[in-house]
Formats: sequence, structure tokens, C-alpha cells
Amino acid sequence: MAAGTDSQTIETTMKNNLTTYWGLFLLFLPFVSQASVQLPGFFNDHMVFQRNQPIPVWGWANAGETVSVTLLGKTVQTIADSSGKWTVTLPKAKAGGPYELKINDRQIKDVQIGDVYLCSGQSNMELPVHRCLDLYKEEVEQYTNLKISYVQIDKVSRLQGPGDDIGGKWQPVTPATAPGMSALCYFMAKEVQERHHVPVGIINASFGGSPIEAWMSQPALKKFTAERIDFSAPLYTQTDYIDSVQRTERQRTYRWYKQLCERDSGLGRWNQTDYNDSQWTKVDMFSEWSFDEDVPVAGSHWLRQTIIVPADMSGLEAVLRLGTMVDADSAFLNGQFIGCTPYQYPPRKYNIPAGLLRAGANQLTVRIVNSAGPASFVKDMPYQLICNGQAIELSTTWKYHLGVRMPLLKGNTNFAYTPTGLYNGMIAPLRNYPVCGAVWYQGESNTGKPQVYASYMAVLVDSWRKQWGCQFPFVIVQLANFMNHHDQPYESNWAALREAQRLAANSIPEAGLATAIDIGLWNDIHPLNKKELGHRVALQMDRLVYREKCLVAEGPAVEKAVLRKNGIVEVSFRKRTLPLHVIGEITSISLAGSDGRYYWAETIVQDDKLLVSCDQVKVPVSIRYAWDDNPNLCIFNRQGLPAPPFCLAISSENK
Repeated sequence: MAAGTDSQTIETTMKNNLTTYWGLFLLFLPFVSQASVQLPGFFNDHMVFQRNQPIPVWGWANAGETVSVTLLGKTVQTIADSSGKWTVTLPKAKAGGPYELKINDRQIKDVQIGDVYLCSGQSNMELPVHRCLDLYKEEVEQYTNLKISYVQIDKVSRLQGPGDDIGGKWQPVTPATAPGMSALCYFMAKEVQERHHVPVGIINASFGGSPIEAWMSQPALKKFTAERIDFSAPLYTQTDYIDSVQRTERQRTYRWYKQLCERDSGLGRWNQTDYNDSQWTKVDMFSEWSFDEDVPVAGSHWLRQTIIVPADMSGLEAVLRLGTMVDADSAFLNGQFIGCTPYQYPPRKYNIPAGLLRAGANQLTVRIVNSAGPASFVKDMPYQLICNGQAIELSTTWKYHLGVRMPLLKGNTNFAYTPTGLYNGMIAPLRNYPVCGAVWYQGESNTGKPQVYASYMAVLVDSWRKQWGCQFPFVIVQLANFMNHHDQPYESNWAALREAQRLAANSIPEAGLATAIDIGLWNDIHPLNKKELGHRVALQMDRLVYREKCLVAEGPAVEKAVLRKNGIVEVSFRKRTLPLHVIGEITSISLAGSDGRYYWAETIVQDDKLLVSCDQVKVPVSIRYAWDDNPNLCIFNRQGLPAPPFCLAISSENK
């Protein structure tokens, strides 16, 4: 809203509600004395400060104004500089709370002092608890912990240099607030707090779909001259450039959807119960029904089927599970709209109100809209009607009719993904706020170029630590298994990105790896088992932050591969990650010679080492384990933690 509009609204409100001079005076009295003092947008009730470190508090006021800050009975004063900025540093404190923080006449309540974690990355770091409730509903609904507080930092991309302020609302963990929190953050914080008995603060600064470059500062990116980012381009120098592009793209998108709705023959008709669909084409829902001569058809697609419901379900509330679809959908039951989802990934769970289900035939209609690529249902997802503890599986056969065929819609420019944008907008404003560790779950958007990722990761971590002035521990989540498994050795970019993450975690001081390689889903880029992943992140924090050095915090970590004189490749692991526990036959190890071609190898385990050989490779120079998009896994340790996938050069025993 424009500033002028804000002023007009306030003026109108005052005229309507305040009828006396003294009413106006009383309204403005607090602002006359102290209204000029402002705090960062994420300073609010329930916030957590890092224990055992000096506590910074900063903000803005009128130039020359005196600012007084009080916490734990200690008061520090300062004077705002000529630009209005001010900052104070309160003495370090032990874990505890709740306390009250006073800044002049402003009060922030339920302030705690404990351990603060910065969590960042893309959509798997964002994925909220409510998406995982099929797995954890009872646990979440019964859990309250006021010693854990969580803030989701506002999503802001800024290209004109690092920002100084960012918003976000702290919330304690309760059954009401938990569903909106990051599932990974929730379960990691829960385990850390319960184990170490100190308040835990989680700062989640993440953005779905973002590449690592968006989270890097301009000085950090300039170290990679091959990227040739032109920071003098209008994108980085003209504040109105992005607005202009976005305005044009919004108009284009609006016209496309307007035309779609105007031309769609089915709107208001094909969802009706009594509509005659006898001339529609019968299709298998998992076939290529949205193609025309091998070309995907963009537009709207209508599908209908009849669900037979027993009499004891008639009139009852129910839930319709429609898996996931590409891309957007609207669902109707017996002519009534029951829900919609605007994009592919969220599971479709639509509540059916009481009185809508009827005994016998019930008409289900789904309208799918796709603007680019084929429309489809995703396999191996639940497609069922659930009522009264019973599940009715939907038929895989639907009746299909095209609503309208549209030209492909060109995608909009996502400026949030532009290099430096999310660092400037969401990380830089936090740089004065002490943390004890960071968690990074990102990489899916960089699988197209995995070769440079380890270098990017090292520079990102180094630059963040320099901004904070602290060598805080950094845990990297290794990408989960996803997509199809391959029967033969396969050149996988996802595997290459995982290897870059492993190498980065090994080379960066005070860093650790939490692998998700065994908890993914082939048909969903967002694994739902965030509780186990949170446990693995917490284990690494136990080792790195709380210095539990004897703790086994990760799966078997490969150390080296040596070609012995007998032609056998011996693979050893770090002792602190052992002993090995092999499940089934080891089938995911391959060897390559100087030609770079990999062949499956035979492997046996002896004294916590792997002995590997392959008849097709006489002089092996490289070995891989679990090198696939979605590999078979067999190597764990006794703690049940999987060995991360790896690719190693093989050294010779003679060297």
C-alpha cells in the first residue's frame, strides 16, 4: 500500500472514531515520546538470543535520540547516529527465560536465552509439518514445548546490495503453531531441546526452488570468474527494472488464464452430476492421455469417474485423497466444489462435508490445468475416498475430455533466484544476530551443474562465517534418493551433486553431513520422513556444537580406496563411523578403468573394510557406491545410519 494511502486511512479512521481533542492527544502521546525507535522486523515476542555470547540489539531512531535497552536487570544506553542507526551490546548470559526486553517504552515479552540455529536452503527446508501429518499427526497434536521458538524469515529478494532489515514472527511450539513450521526444523529442534535442556531458537531463512548462487554475496560470487555475472546490468542497478518486467509478465499470465476460462467449454457444466459424459474417452489415469501425437497439450483437462459408496457412509464427513497432479487442479463431488491446489507438489487432501456423500453412485470430477508440459497424475500416490475408517480405492479408469487447448505459456522470471538476491534480502539482515550453528538443505536446483557445487559451498560457508564473525558449525543435508532406479551403472547428476556435498562437508572446517539417501521417495522431490532427517541433523549438532566426540553422528564415511597387489580394491572407512552393518547383498558398487566406463563389481566385507573386484576392469582407477538417482542401499553402521554415496579415485599399494 502506498504511503499516501496509509495516511488517508489513518486520517479517516481517526475522524470516524475520535471525537475530542483529548482523544487525539491520548492516541498520539506514546508516539510523541518514543515512536521513532524502531527494531528489526524479526525482533518480537518469543524471540531467542544465543547464550554465552554478547547480546546485540539494534535499530533506528531519530538522529541524536537516546535509546535505552534493558534485559536481565542490566541497562545499556546509546545515542542514534546522524543517520538514525543505533546499536547496543548487552552482556553475555546463561541459558534461561522467559525474560522481558525493554527498548525505551517498547517491550518484547517471553524472551529466552539458549541456542539459536540458522536454517536455510530451498523447499525441503521449507516443507511444513502439515505436509507430513499422515506420518506424525498424533505426535504433533499432543506436543507443546515453550522452550522452542521458531521464526520464518520473510521471503525477500534484494539485488541492490545487502539489506539491513527483515521481518518474521517468532512462535513457540504448540499444536496450533507447529503445522506451519518447517518439519525438518521442528524435529531437529525438538530433539536438541529435549536432549540438552536449553531453549532453542530456529531461524528459517529459506526459499523454494532457489539455487545456491542466490544465497551467495557479491564478493563471494566474484571469486568464480567463469560465471561472468554482470553486476552492472540493469537488474542490479535499476530498482524499477524488475517491477517493469514483472508487470509485463503478470499481464501476459493474466491474459492466458482469462482466455483459458473464456474458452473452456466445461466450466459450470462438466462438473454437474447430471451431465451426460457418455461420449467422453475412457483413459487410464497413468497413460499419456494429455498428449496429441506425442505432443503435450496445454490447457484444461476434465476427468470424471463414479464412486460407489455404501449406505453406512451416506451423509458422513470424508476425505478425498487425489495423490498429486501436474499441475493445478480443482475437484468437484456431486457437483459441489471440494478443493483446489495451484501447483504440482502438495498432496491433494480434500475434505468432504457432511451431507454430500450419498449411498450408491457419487460423481467425481477433476479439472486439471497445465500451462507447459503434459498434464498427469503421479503414480504410487494414494487415490482414495476415506470415510468412517474405511478406504475406497478410486478406479484408474477415468472418462476424459479436453476443455480447451491453449498455447504454451512462457514461464515468468523468478528474480528471487537471481545470484545474490536471497543473500542480500534474507541473510545479510541477520548477520548481527549470533547463532550457534547452521543447517543447509539445498541442491536440487543445482543438479544441472554439479561440478562447481563443492566450491560454491565452501565459499558460501566461509563468507557467511565472516559476516557473523564466528566459525559456527555447519551441517549440510545430502540430497535424498529421487526418481527412477537404474539396473546398470548410470551417470547421475543427482549423484554428482551428492558427491559435491560430501566433499564440501569433508573439506570445510567444523562441518558435517546428514544424508537423506535412504528416506526419499521416487515420485516426490519432497521426502516426508523429516523426523529421521531431523534426528540425523541433531546428531551432527551434538558432535559439532555440544562436542560429544564419542558419538556416532553419521553413517560409514569412506576414507580411501587402495588397489592391492592381488588386484583387489580395499575400501576403508573412518573409525568413528563404524562398525559396518551390511543389509543383504552389496549390489551398488562399480569400478572403472582408464576408459571411464563403470561395471558392477563383486564385494565382500572383511574387518570393516570392503574388498572389491570386477572381471571386466583389470586395472581399476575409480570406484563408486550408490551412484544413481535412486540407488539400492546396503551399507549402514550399527546405529542404522547409511553410508553416503561416494566416488573415489583408487590409489595403488605401490605408491
